[in-house]
Amino acid sequence: MTALPVGTKAPDLTLPTTSDQKVSLSEFKGRNVILVFYPADWSPVCSDQLALYNELREQFADFNASL
Repeated sequence: MTALPVGTKAPDLTLPTTSDQKVSLSEFKGRNVILVFYPADWSPVCSDQLALYNELREQFADFNASL
């Protein structure tokens, strides 16, 4: 597999946010979106990485990016 070229449009996708709620990429039209996937809930590495993303949310917002 190879990485997609910069500027490639992402397909509209819908993902669960909780057990009974979902969010679609189309809800963020016109904004930059940062999708974070991680392999193991509650592993130290993943938890640390997610905590760092949360700390940087305001900086992401400066670039019109939703996390």
